[in-house]
Amino acid sequence: MPSPETIIASVAAVTGVPVGAITGRHRPHEVSVARFLAIAGIRRIHTWLTLRQVGKLFRRDHTSIVHASKRHRALLSTDPHYVRLWNQVVQDIHQP
Repeated sequence: MPSPETIIASVAAVTGVPVGAITGRHRPHEVSVARFLAIAGIRRIHTWLTLRQVGKLFRRDHTSIVHASKRHRALLSTDPHYVRLWNQVVQDIHQP
């Protein structure tokens, strides 16, 4: 099972957004998208982590994690490019 840090690194590799940007305070669109993917990946694998614990990984509060999860679901239903990125992330984090 990949660690949260490994999942963030996988998202960085798939999206080309540096790890520091994903966990940082910047909010350009491409960074936000990478952050949504990383948060969703962590929540998918580490289901026992609380929203607060996930938030600490990204230096955010639990409400930001709730918002990111909602945006992830919305993008999955409306953005084919986002779906492709998500599928790449899922494949990457589920490889043995």
